Amino acid sequence: MEAGASHPAGGLAGAAAPAPAPRRFIPGIAVSLCGAAPFLLAAFAWQRDGGELSGAGLIGGCPMLEVVGIPCASCGAARAFFHLTHGDAAFLEFNWFWPIAALLAAGYGAVLLARAALGADPFGPWARGIARRYATQPARMAAATLAVLLVPWVIALANADAIRSA
Repeated sequence: MEAGASHPAGGLAGAAAPAPAPRRFIPGIAVSLCGAAPFLLAAFAWQRDGGELSGAGLIGGCPMLEVVGIPCASCGAARAFFHLTHGDAAFLEFNWFWPIAALLAAGYGAVLLARAALGADPFGPWARGIARRYATQPARMAAATLAVLLVPWVIALANADAIRSA
């Protein structure tokens, strides 16, 4: 092949493959940070103040629990993050769904980063299929989203006594 001639696979012969564009990493970074942020807050910005947690991003008690007496779908999540971050199995007494969901989000962010580093499309066919369903079947996907959100609410209801007393 002549010097400067194009290689059949694209690019110049003997030239290294170009690095992926930096913006390919943005989805992975964003998803990883969203998954890691509550753990970072629980580890560094939250502390026990008597029996309550206090710190950045915490609003205090749940308005729904205080007014209606029924926990919301996120009741107990901050305490679950706090206990799990500090290695305490007591996180299972609160809304453990959210720390697990955050760990899954951080893991998915790592997958997106790895795909971007390999030069692959960060979002594979599975993620694109879900996005397509949200665009073409919004009512069905809204119902599916609400069904998924029933899981943490059921967990909060099951752990309501621990959530109220903490």
